[in-house]
Amino acid sequence: MSKSCAEVRYISTDVIRPATYCSSKASGVSGSDECIELSKEDIMVLPVGYMQRGLLCSCKEEDKKTVVTRLKTSLALTLDHFFPLAGRLAVRKHDNVDADASSSVYINCNSVGAEFIHAIADHVTIGEILDPVYVPRVVQESLFSLNGVMNYEGLSNPLLSIQLPFSIDCESFKETYVSTTAAANTSQLESKCFHFTAENIARLKAKANSCISAEESTSTKISSLQALLAHFWVAVTRARCLDQDDETTYLVAIGNRDRLKPPVCQEYFGNLA
Repeated sequence: MSKSCAEVRYISTDVIRPATYCSSKASGVSGSDECIELSKEDIMVLPVGYMQRGLLCSCKEEDKKTVVTRLKTSLALTLDHFFPLAGRLAVRKHDNVDADASSSVYINCNSVGAEFIHAIADHVTIGEILDPVYVPRVVQESLFSLNGVMNYEGLSNPLLSIQLPFSIDCESFKETYVSTTAAANTSQLESKCFHFTAENIARLKAKANSCISAEESTSTKISSLQALLAHFWVAVTRARCLDQDDETTYLVAIGNRDRLKPPVCQEYFGNLA
């Protein structure tokens, strides 16, 4: 595409606060700000970019105004339950008598609000988003707000920013999930999400296990996950043209909610990966 960031035209930007916060302010009741300390796992992702997730939905032209209004109302009600997303990061300094001064980061649940952006993608079609092999530049640079923003910048940026860009043909397609990464937003490298079918994974697993010697096969079995990760990493290493003596790292994020003792419920709001 040639227009890049000019593909999206911004109509309005609103600050959406939790519904109960708005009603309490209207009645003259002031709530107290709650502070949520960040865990070690939360702090680890502070230098990482904001997560970018999107859902493509159909919408008739005559319904767009109603959709925007209802989404704002729904967001306000949702923030009643996920109120940390309406806050900001903050830093607390600690003056220790017997040690050097230190600082900690926490979420100040002050209900300053999440961001809601109404936009129009005048020249973007659904096919331009879904058909290319690699993630289109317009997805990386224009369809999501807060591109290139790191998590620690939540000190001054909203922790949640929702952008609603209507495309020129949003009436005639099936709902689809799209995503991108912050790393791709600041790089000229092309990015792509790979999806492996169950049949392909089974084929990789069978191939990997067939390479095990007869002596090892009785005690060693390669799982589907191991076969898939090995296949992917071999391809990445080959594409990077690394020397055999070069050291490299493979990081895999996994959910730890049900692996802790005692386990944490799946609705736990912090980072546990």
